[in-house]
Amino acid sequence: MPATVTSITPSRPGEPDRRPTPARRPFRDNPRLILAGIVALVAMLVAILAVANWTPRLSPDFLSEVVL
Repeated sequence: MPATVTSITPSRPGEPDRRPTPARRPFRDNPRLILAGIVALVAMLVAILAVANWTPRLSPDFLSEVVL
């Protein structure tokens, strides 16, 4: 079986590289952003529970409306 030869064009010095740049990930597909959102939601839940336990004088109706 004969070998085939393909032509390879060398890149010239000073010529910009024409390789496609990799696509950026979407902003919402960021693990740090997702973890920060989870931490913020947990912190808000802890704050709501702390306020609910810290203020027994407030009526449950008022507290539930604040949470909602």
